[in-house]
Amino acid sequence: MRKQRIFGVIVAILLLASALSIRYLSMIHWDGAQFNEVDISIQFPDNQTLVFNSNLQLVINTFLKEQGDSNALKVNAFLLETSLEALPYVADAQVYWNMDQRLKIALVSKQVKAIVMMGSTTFLVTTENEVLKKPAEAIVDVPVITGIKDSSEGAAAGFTLDRIYLSKVFNADNLAQLDRREDHLAIVPKGYNHTVLVNSDERLQDDLKKLAAFYAAHTPEKLDDFKRIDLRYKNQVVSTTR
Repeated sequence: MRKQRIFGVIVAILLLASALSIRYLSMIHWDGAQFNEVDISIQFPDNQTLVFNSNLQLVINTFLKEQGDSNALKVNAFLLETSLEALPYVADAQVYWNMDQRLKIALVSKQVKAIVMMGSTTFLVTTENEVLKKPAEAIVDVPVITGIKDSSEGAAAGFTLDRIYLSKVFNADNLAQLDRREDHLAIVPKGYNHTVLVNSDERLQDDLKKLAAFYAAHTPEKLDDFKRIDLRYKNQVVSTTR
């Protein structure tokens, strides 16, 4: 009986020593672990490319130089995430090390809903109504907003676009252009050769309801005959044919 107790104590001591040794060796291993590659993945909205590796590389290279070494456990992933999320078209960034000697960077791109022309400069309006300068290499397939003088008007036009989409008459696929004029709006549908004139104030929703009824009453072939559809007048639609 006494021998069994002694044997049990010896086994327990050996197991404890083994566990401590494994933990110590593991700490030494991961303390010296380094990453030697950086993997970047970017999630884009449909038909939009707004974030490019060339924009990211400067931020990443600057960050890595400031780290002093590539020790994986010493990398401040949160700091790099914050730096990447500060870039104009990055909505979210995640930086992590998955213990295979590679630093992983996963990004989510912001989404834009319109191109805004201001003089000779092109901007983009995001779904959050931010007005940001369009990257030269950006690829987007969204409506164009014209008649804008500054960023505040661009943001306001973004909200107006939301109001137009609520009517269900137009969406991002069938609206080509929104021209903001002094006291009204001009809408150019995609696929047709006519312009729709509507009020830009609280009457906009009623104007769009009239337009929906007007569209429903005409065939696509007949709609091709119109040059202008003016909905700014109460209880009537004034149209001009070609």
